[in-house]
Parts: sequence; structure tokens; C-alpha cells
Amino acid sequence: TYRSNQCNTPRPLHDHIYNIYSRLVATEVKGYIMSHFSFRVLELLGN
Repeated sequence: TYRSNQCNTPRPLHDHIYNIYSRLVATEVKGYIMSHFSFRVLELLGN
């Protein structure tokens, strides 16, 4: 599905969308890890 999708969209536009998407996903993951990590630290410090 990814390859057939690639052909429909102009290459630069596809790259641009992919960059934005990957950046958003990376930010989401980082935010999740950071909040989860700080939660664990607070939990450990609390105990």
C-alpha cells in the first residue's frame, strides 16, 4: 500500500508530508516517554 501511495503523490510533496508526520510521531513518542519516565521517577521518590 505504501508503494502505490507513493506513486500517486508528487515526490517533494510526499517527502514534505512524511517529514511532518514523522516529526509529529517522534514528538508524541518523546512526550509519552518523558511523561512516563517522570511519573516513574516521582513514584520512586515518593516511596
